Amino acid sequence: MAAPVASVGLIGDKRLEKKLNALASGAVRRRMERASLKKALPIGREAVKAAAPVGDTGNLRRSIKSEVRDRIGTVYGIIGADWTFARHAHLVELGSSERFHSSGKSVGRMTPRPFMEPAIKSSQSAMGRALEEELKQQILAEARRG
Repeated sequence: MAAPVASVGLIGDKRLEKKLNALASGAVRRRMERASLKKALPIGREAVKAAAPVGDTGNLRRSIKSEVRDRIGTVYGIIGADWTFARHAHLVELGSSERFHSSGKSVGRMTPRPFMEPAIKSSQSAMGRALEEELKQQILAEARRG
């Protein structure tokens, strides 16, 4: 999946984060974070899909994916358009300046039609609640194990 067109962070409850730090570190913490993100990201993904404009092929809407990544000890989630199917996602979201055909003829500019960032922002509180609830469940499960 390509880099996201829009990036919106979810800032967690500081008390919850402190408890998580005290309870688990390393691999256990990352496992809990991954599980929590897997519950929260579909909410944002579906909001973006619903907001995506549909052209002749529907490729843009179909291309919206979410995934959880774990790189160098940091767990994070991405919602974005799969570059394979929708190379034009950034142009739809952000628009473009005047474009020219290889012959030199102007083909105009694209007016921005933001859909991704507004959809993510509108679903941010629901994603935050899902993330927090799943993280609480993960912490309780880990406390029972330990």
